[in-house]
Amino acid sequence: VLFLKDDILVGLTQWFSTFLLAASIFGIGVELNQPRKASAYAALIFLTFPIVALEAGTAQNDILAASFFICATWLTIISLRQKSRTHMIFAGLALGLAIGTKQYVLYALPGLLVLILYLVRKEKLSTLWKTYQAWLISAALFTLLLGSYTYLQNFISFGNFFIKEDIQMLGPTSITDFPAKYAYNTSRLATQFASCDGLPVPWNASCLAVKEKIFSNLFSSIKLDLTKNVYMLEENCRGMCFDYGKKYPMNEESSWFGPLSWSLIFLGTIITLALSIKKKDGIPLILLVSAYFFFAVTAMFKIGWDSYMGIYLILSTALTAPFMAVCLQEKKLLHKSITS
Repeated sequence: VLFLKDDILVGLTQWFSTFLLAASIFGIGVELNQPRKASAYAALIFLTFPIVALEAGTAQNDILAASFFICATWLTIISLRQKSRTHMIFAGLALGLAIGTKQYVLYALPGLLVLILYLVRKEKLSTLWKTYQAWLISAALFTLLLGSYTYLQNFISFGNFFIKEDIQMLGPTSITDFPAKYAYNTSRLATQFASCDGLPVPWNASCLAVKEKIFSNLFSSIKLDLTKNVYMLEENCRGMCFDYGKKYPMNEESSWFGPLSWSLIFLGTIITLALSIKKKDGIPLILLVSAYFFFAVTAMFKIGWDSYMGIYLILSTALTAPFMAVCLQEKKLLHKSITS
């Protein structure tokens, strides 16, 4: 924009960031001891998810924020395992860029902190600073230099670090409403995540019909009517009412992740966690809990639900995307059926 005096190339920022995101998913998969080829398949399949593919060509920055944070996570794992100062510095750089790109990255920081504590748990306190000072200094320095600008700009302009005073989309939830809002809106997001996006039209319609039947019966059995007009972003929802089988427009705002996402991630998560328990490796569990925490906060941080929340979950979905690799190994039947 500055040099060309045109915004024709603005969308390329996110497009190029998908390569960083895919590389980071691949890297985490390898760090989880998955075969390199299977990890590469998982990374490439992630890029085919409808919301990722459609978002990649826009001037929004959700993929950009996710790519920086997933890269920071990957480099943190490598740097703290290998005690590599070079990786520590680049991990701090990626983290600073992530925090400065999107404020909701702050919701992912508790999971990263737990991951760091797990990785350094065997280190003696007396040598902790000497060994990992490069990571700590670079993370603090780059966050201050690259991540603080937006927050300082908000404070100068609006008197607070995070949001404009006139924004009505965000708001605190009372303690008495918290359990009900959590139940409704996490269930709505989970139902949306089981999307049929990307299927051919006849299959998509059949998929939505089956989805509606399964989820309506499931939530009716526990007396939780997700179509009820409660905890919505707009009081009367104005055309954005929740529906179990609704087909949302295929665009960068309202599309979701498609059948490959929830099927492969769900199966891969179960297998990966089972293997990690056997190997006594806590990293997969930490990644899963971090992703779920981010998912839950996303469901709660708005005043109410609306249909455009898939873009916020690119980050949490990317945290669990490496788990797909376990389903894509050459000896697995599922791999042969997908890649043949």
